[in-house]
Amino acid sequence: DKRDKIAHIENDRIIRVLARVTDTVVASGNADNSVKLWNVSTTEEGLKWSKRARQISILTGHTGEVVALCAVSDTVIASGSLDKLIKLWDIETGESSLQLEGHEDVVHALTVVSPGVLASASGDNTIRLWSIHGDDTGACTRTLDGGGLPVLALGRISDTHFASGGSEMAARVWDRAQDHSQPSVAAVKPHTA
Repeated sequence: DKRDKIAHIENDRIIRVLARVTDTVVASGNADNSVKLWNVSTTEEGLKWSKRARQISILTGHTGEVVALCAVSDTVIASGSLDKLIKLWDIETGESSLQLEGHEDVVHALTVVSPGVLASASGDNTIRLWSIHGDDTGACTRTLDGGGLPVLALGRISDTHFASGGSEMAARVWDRAQDHSQPSVAAVKPHTA
């Protein structure tokens, strides 16, 4: 129902992923290799009558479709792409502030596990933990085995735990503080009749 819609994002390319940046800004990862930032405020003049989100900026630099996004802070977002790269963007300047390299396939998902630590999931069957603040900024601090199949999803549980899921049709819960490459808490498999 049109009455339920607060704002409408009209994009000229397929939107592959959306992420909240702030209460009024949404990022879209797009098939044209870009990240677009949208103002979805319902109080901004002009948005009230049209309900159209206003494009704030376009972030370019990936050479493949952007399929993963997550907010690192109110001013920084991370993007993952078919180009196997992760980029951190300063949304105020529109510039890429950090590029993370190491995956051998598509970066499917991103999540901030704890302050200063970004997790990435890839079609190369791994999860990587990256330092995004401090002396070792940009370093891959751990590579975790995703179970021999592409890892497609990540979710933060707490400052020490996160979950992954993917092609093996199971979810795994990880303790990032433990120093090994297997899930430390649980592997959840679906019930079969």
